Amino acid sequence: MARLLAPEARTEGLSAYAAPPQASWAWAAAGIAVVVAILLLGPVGMVALMIAVTLAGLAVVALARRQIGGITGDVLGSVEQAGEMAGLVVLAALAGHGWSLGGVV
Repeated sequence: MARLLAPEARTEGLSAYAAPPQASWAWAAAGIAVVVAILLLGPVGMVALMIAVTLAGLAVVALARRQIGGITGDVLGSVEQAGEMAGLVVLAALAGHGWSLGGVV
């Protein structure tokens, strides 16, 4: 999704040579993630997880656009890492409040 939101910052490098993403594939992947999250966390947990992951990724993309004018392969890696960390924080918070995989215990 990040590659759909921002231009390439440079014309060289691996990210610049990769094929441009197809929006349909990005949305399909997001849909699969939502279904898996609902099955594992329930609707409330899924919403919390998706909001955290989305905001973390958008923050990195916004910073990259402002600082270097777009995204690079390193920025894509940063988006993944920020989203993963945000997701783990949400999962830890849910677990601390009695949630487990499959919903509330």
